[in-house]
Amino acid sequence: MTRTFESGPARRARMPLMLAIVGASGSGKTLSALLLAEGIKRVQPGPIVVIDTEALRALKHADGNPDRFVHVPFPPPFGPLHNPSASCLFSSIFISKDELGDSKCFSG
Repeated sequence: MTRTFESGPARRARMPLMLAIVGASGSGKTLSALLLAEGIKRVQPGPIVVIDTEALRALKHADGNPDRFVHVPFPPPFGPLHNPSASCLFSSIFISKDELGDSKCFSG
């Protein structure tokens, strides 16, 4: 089988950002994610959404500013089938948590 290739000028394409933040409990993963999201928001405006699986601990980063992020409490059980309504709040949400097993991406 012969393969053919086409060439053309290089153009920047919109690609989704994929990243993972890993660290021990209390190492600053949530704060780091918020700081990254705030930087991304300068280039790509939109809401910052925190799906909080840690007993409302993300709220300590609200800093008295209710517009910093949208907070979605996600209490146990953590399985995505137990609470699919969280993924329906926004057009596309990425949920990743150890208790979920594999990371899941939902579109509403």
